[in-house]
Parts: sequence; structure tokens; C-alpha cells
Amino acid sequence: MAPTVEISHLSFTYPGIDGRPPPGAPPLIEDVCFSLDAGQRCLLLGSNGAGKTTILKILGGKHMVDPSMVRVLGRSAFHDTALTSSGDLCYLGGEILDIDLAWRMHKASDGQRRRVQICMGLLKPFKVLLLDEITVDLDVLARSNLLTYLKNECEERGATIIYATHIFDGLDDWPTHIVYIAHGKLQLALPLEKVKEMSQLSLMRTVESWLRKERDEDRRRRKERKEKGLPEFDKAVEGSRVIADMRLPPVRFLPSSAAPAVVDANARIARQARKGNMEGARAAFEAMPLRTTASYNALLAGYFHNHLPDAALRVFHRMPSRDLASYNALISGLSLRRHTLPDAAAALATIPYPPSVVSFTSLLRGYVRHGLLADAIRFFRQMPERNHISYTVLLGGFLDAGRVDEARELFDEMPAKDVVAWTAMLSGYCQAGRTAEARALFDEMPKRNVVSWTAMVSGYAQNGQVNLARKLFEVMPERNEVSWTAMLCGYIQAGRVEDAGELFNAMPEHPLPVCNAMIVGFGQQGMVDAAKAVFERMRQRDDGTWSAIIKAYEQNEFLMEALSTFREMSCDGIRPNYPSVISILTVCAALAVLDYGRELHAAMVRCSFDKDVFAVSALITMYIKCGNLDKAKKVFNMFELKDAVMWNSMITGYAQHGMGEEALRIFDDMRLAGMVPNGITYIGALTACSYTGKVKEGRDIFNSMDTNSAVRPGAEHYSCMVDLLGRAGLVEEALDLIKTMPIEPDAVIWGALMGACKMHKNAEIAEVAAKKLLELEPGNAGPYILLSHIYTSTGRWEDASEMRKFISSRHLNKSPGCSWIEYDKRVHLFTSGEVLAHPEHAIILKMLEKLDGLLMESGYSADGSFVLHDVDEEQKAHSLRYHRTIGEVNDALLAPHQLFDDPFR
Repeated sequence: MAPTVEISHLSFTYPGIDGRPPPGAPPLIEDVCFSLDAGQRCLLLGSNGAGKTTILKILGGKHMVDPSMVRVLGRSAFHDTALTSSGDLCYLGGEILDIDLAWRMHKASDGQRRRVQICMGLLKPFKVLLLDEITVDLDVLARSNLLTYLKNECEERGATIIYATHIFDGLDDWPTHIVYIAHGKLQLALPLEKVKEMSQLSLMRTVESWLRKERDEDRRRRKERKEKGLPEFDKAVEGSRVIADMRLPPVRFLPSSAAPAVVDANARIARQARKGNMEGARAAFEAMPLRTTASYNALLAGYFHNHLPDAALRVFHRMPSRDLASYNALISGLSLRRHTLPDAAAALATIPYPPSVVSFTSLLRGYVRHGLLADAIRFFRQMPERNHISYTVLLGGFLDAGRVDEARELFDEMPAKDVVAWTAMLSGYCQAGRTAEARALFDEMPKRNVVSWTAMVSGYAQNGQVNLARKLFEVMPERNEVSWTAMLCGYIQAGRVEDAGELFNAMPEHPLPVCNAMIVGFGQQGMVDAAKAVFERMRQRDDGTWSAIIKAYEQNEFLMEALSTFREMSCDGIRPNYPSVISILTVCAALAVLDYGRELHAAMVRCSFDKDVFAVSALITMYIKCGNLDKAKKVFNMFELKDAVMWNSMITGYAQHGMGEEALRIFDDMRLAGMVPNGITYIGALTACSYTGKVKEGRDIFNSMDTNSAVRPGAEHYSCMVDLLGRAGLVEEALDLIKTMPIEPDAVIWGALMGACKMHKNAEIAEVAAKKLLELEPGNAGPYILLSHIYTSTGRWEDASEMRKFISSRHLNKSPGCSWIEYDKRVHLFTSGEVLAHPEHAIILKMLEKLDGLLMESGYSADGSFVLHDVDEEQKAHSLRYHRTIGEVNDALLAPHQLFDDPFR
């Protein structure tokens, strides 16, 4: 359908006496283009003298122009007089209707005359109506009724209206299009929704900012001309532009037919940016034949959202025009980083338009985000305008800082509270454990939604009040996935997994978040089979599902299952997320599978997890547990912001690998770097002293904990000291230390002493330690067996025999030790006495015999003192030869790789 009004490159100059424009006369209207369709309402805006009336008169056929420049209903109004005489085109100008004042006793006011004029115009069956300042004399009610009538005419009859006015009462949502003229030149022609995207101000304030900008430009231009000695006014006055940079071209005219395509393209830019695909967003932007300021704003916000501030700033500086939304996006983006907050404040101070409450709130959110609460409070109090969002942002800042009472004061101060503010305050009380106050606030809420109900349920659940949570859950008018998940997590945190399972089974559907929560819950309670059952029943899985089941396996020491599940996840094309990476790093460290660890390191780099301090700490631990200290040190040195976990991993790792000197050097470096050692740090340092026999240094470090540290020695530290003294042969001193401990010694401490007794064959003190261990762990066979070995090694055969009888009568068994070796991305597991169970046992046995011969030739003699005395020498040799670790060494010789032993055997 052809447009009802079409203006194409309209230029106009008033003719002189001869009917032609005077030579050199500046055009009043220059190269104006826009079009309107049936049913559209256009607001024609501009300052006095901009050319609005001239354009309306040309459209109404009152001035002659080339017929190709102006078409109304497909015809030229000047040349086709039937267009106006039929009433299809009606022009109502600013000249008030002339009425004889003697008529009706001089009672006709200007407003009454205007009403008569309007009525006479509206009596015609117009299809196109041109209105030039016709409501200037009407009261507010009459103007409102007229605008409503005109809007209905457009919507019901498809009339087209162009309305020029300086009065904005009731116009915020009246027009469908806005046309802005300055000095006879088109500055802007856009649908109303695009104007609203450009500016978040009211229509009147938006236009006011344009006119103010135009006025400032005129003043600047006159000043420059005056400084150059030229007349302030030139005959040819250039048009103004509603943009920040005067050297750039004005906003491009957007035809109404192109508007939908531009809107779709802008939405595509924003959509790609939200997905993190800035290449796609940029491609969509570059493909646009016409771009609006909103197009640039979408790209600008996208770059900031995806943490690409340099690219965002380049877009901002290259924008052909900027509106308030552009500056708001700039302020919001600069507020994302703490070091650019001053730049955000500077941008707010230099906005060429009156800043809106959105502008101020964007900077306020930056202060709150970075924990600068004092600055946020000061700025909030200085804000010229605040809305409920401003209050809610600062409210969240108080709550995040745990300042609940101050948050409540601000909450009570809020002039208007929406459900978001109510829910935020309620959640703050719950996070502080003040559920009674939260419930009182919940009961006061004038309006609740599913989020506020869920917040209260979750608050009860998180604070251990699961029964109250369930009661409230049962009366919820509406539930969503988050509601079910909150209730399930409450049961899980309380250890009531059976109740969680019943609730899970009662659900009408099992959405992803709920299933993931159940897997996590079952895993936390050690119910691995139940977690696996939920996982296998799921038809749809996301990265959270995979990380949940991997975590369930890892935390319950189903290490091989965790590793195979991670492989399966990778084969399904699921990219590892942060939790799954941490879990598998822990598994790789526990199994010491270096090849998988290396692959995971590469995946971390691809996913940018190698910049995270916790992930890097786990990575260092993995390399250390796998024995690759050089790689661990390289990763450690490359990371600038080292935390205590990273330092502890290095200290403990070097100590456990017998490199005590290096471990102690790192311990000194840590203190020189200003890091405060914690309890784990001291365990690593004491272990290093123990493995290197540095008794004096160990005593100094242990004693410094009381004098120079906030860390008080715990059971683990005393255990390290007992081990240190015991390894050095100071078994009696170790026993004295235990007797004078300020805390009750546990099984680990007595076990360390007993290990020292075995090393130095001290049966007397071993009996003391064994007696304590039997009291603490009566079902543990380890102390009995170890004491029996000590008796054997010291020649106390009768005592050893009695101990064996005691073990047999109690039916005590020691868990068999196990070791494993990784070869070709397979983990080969060996358990004591089960070499024959290996599929390649024949080759392993042959290699054992060969290795045994080589050892004998080199002068090695197996220590049989810990083998029971009633076993003949041949059997002793057989036992020692087929020790599981030798089997592993054989397997390693067949295919050289890494060998690892169970440290808890």
C-alpha cells in the first residue's frame, strides 16, 4: 500500500515579486524526506521558525512546489484542488477563526472561537488532517478529549494526522511517529518506540534536550562568527544536529518501511551479545544498511556486558550520534570495574543532556557492586532524583554487607516499595538467621509473588527450620522449579534425604534444577547409588547435571567412576564447567593420573579457568600429587595473586616428596611475601622438618605458633611434632610431649608414636601407644598387627604369638593395601596377594623373577624381621618377592609409567 503522505527531498524558498526565489536566498525548507501510512499519527516538532508551519502549508496545498516533492493520497494538493474541496485533506492552521465580536453579545472567548474552528474542520470526512498549533487556546480537558477523538479516528477509520505543537500535555503515548525539524532541515524521523529507546526521559524532556542543544549550538556559532569579525547571523543558516560531536553527520532518516528491519537487527545484536557471541553481534551490526543510535547502544552495551571495555569505548567514540541511553550504557559499563569507577563518575558529570534517575542509579550500582558502601551512601543522598530501583540497589548493598538494621531503616524510608524490595529485605533477614523478623515482614507484604514465597521457604530451610519451611511450602498458591528445589535442599541440608526423596517422587515433573539438586543431596549423604539412579533416569542433562554426579563420585571416593563419567561427558560434547573441573582435578590428584591432569590443564586454559585462584590451587595440587614438581612450580610462579592454598600446596608437596629444604624455603618466601601462615601451612613446614630430620628448626616453627601466630597448635601439629621427634629417634621425648599436651591426643598422634616405635624397635613405648589406640579404636586391627610386627622384630616371639591369637579370637582383619599404576590412560589396580588376578600375571611373574635376581646380584637382601618367625625362609622370600608394590614395579618396567601407593595402608 502506498503511503498516504510522502515527502521526497522537499526544498522551498518563498518567491520574490517576480514569482521566483531571489538570487542567493537561503531555502526555508531543505531536502526534507519522510512518509506516513494510513492510521499513523505524526508529531511535528521544532523551535519557533524551524519550518513546521511552512511544511504543513505545503502539504495543505497553500504553497506551490514540484509535484514530485509532496504527494498526499497520491496527488499534489496545490495542483489538485479536489483533494481539499472533497474534505479528504483538511488543514487547520494557527490563525484563529475571525468572528464578529458583536455577535452573541461579545461573549465568544478565544477558546470558544478555537472550538468552532476545530468543529468546522472535523465536520469534513478527512483522510489526512494537518493541525498547526490548534490546541493552544483550549483548556486541559478539552485538549485531552480532542486528542482522544483524533486517536480513535486514526485507529478506527485509518486517518493520517500530522500535528505541530509546543504543548505536550497527554502526548507521551499519543503519536506513532516523531519528526524533528531545525532551521528547515530534518534532524530526526522515527517511530515513537525508537525515540523511547534513545531516551528514557519523558517526551517533553526529550524534546526539551534537543531544543536546548540546538540553542547552545546557535549561540556557539554566533560567538565564533563574532570572534572572526563576521555578522552574528549569516543569510545561509546551517541546520543543527541533535548529536554530541558537531563534526559528525546527523542521524540518518529512517523511513517507516525500514523501521521493522532495524528493530529486528537491533534485537539480534542484543541477543547475540547476551549469549556472549560478540562476533555475531558485530556481524549483525555491520550488515545493517541503516543504523540508529539504538543500534550503536546495543553493540556498546554488549561489549561492556562481555567484559570488553576497550572495544566498547571504541564504539562509543565512533558513534555518529549519542543520546541519554548511550551515556547510561557508558556509565553502567565503566561501573563494572572498580578501577574505572572514577571514569563512570566523570561520564555522568559530562552528559550533555539532563541526566535521568537511570544515569545516577547506574553509578550507584557500581559503588555497591564493589563494596564501596560509604561512597554509595554519600552518592545516594546527593542524587537529585531517586526511584524504587535506586533504593533497592542500596538496600542490596546493606544486606550484602550484613548491615541488616541499616537496610531496614532504608526500607522504611522508601516512598514506594515494590515486591522486589520487600523480597530483598525478607531474604536479608533470613541470611542473618533472623527468620522471626523475616516472617513478620512476609506477613506484612501487601502483595506476594512466587519469588517472595520461595524466599521465605528457603529462609526457613537454610536456617534448619525444615518443618516450618514445609508447612509454608504446602500452602503456597503457586510453585516453580526454584520453590521445589529450595524445599528439597532444605531436607538435604538437614540430612533428611528420605523426606527429600519422597518430595522428589511427589513432584508432577522433574525439571533439570530439581534433579541436579537431588544428585547433589544424595552425593552429600553418601548415597551414590541413589544419585546414579537419578542421573541415569534423566532424559535431559546439562553441565550442572554432569558436575553434580562427578562431585558425588569424587566426594565419596568413587574415583574411577568419576574419571569415566568425565570422559563420557567429554564424548557427549559437554564443555566442562567450573565445579566439574575442580572435582576432576581432585580425582586426578588422588589417583595421580598425570595424563588426564595435563588434558584437564589444557581444557582449563581453553575455558579461561586458569585465571581462577581456586582452580589453579587445585591444579598445583594435582601436579604435586602426580610427582611433577617442576610443572607445579611453573604454574605457581606464573600466577601473580597467590593465596594461602597455593602456598600450602607447594610447601606440603615438596615436603611429602622428601624435598624438605625446598619446602622450608617456600615457607620463608611465603612469610616474606606478606602472607600469614595458617594451620595447614604449619603442618607442611613441620612435615618438611620431619622428613629432613631438622629437629631444631621444627621446634622453632612449632614454638612460633604460640608467640608469633594467631594459629594455636592443634592435634595435627602435635602429630607432626611426634613424628618429627620419633623419626629422629627421640621416642621418649615424643611420649613426654604427648603427656604434656593441652588437648587430648587422638588416634593419629598415638599412631605416629607407634610408627616411630616400629622404626626404632621400641616395644615398651609401642605397648603404651597400642593400649591407647585400642581404647580409641577397638575395632581397628592395625595397632594389633603393628605391635605384633614390633614383637617379632625384637625377638619377642611368644608375645607375637599371643597377639596373633588375640587378633584371631576377635576376628579382626586388616584392610588389604592397594596400589595402582596409570598406563595408556588406564589405571591398573593391585591389591596385596592378588598379582595373579591381573590379566598379564604370567609376564609379571617372569619379570618378578628376573628383577629378584638382579636385586640379589646387586647385594640387596630383603628385611625379613617383620615377617612372622614361624614362616620358613623360603616362604618369607616368596612373600617379600610378591609384595604388591614389586608387582607394580614389574608392570611399570613392562610399560614404564607412574607408580603410586596407597598412603593409608
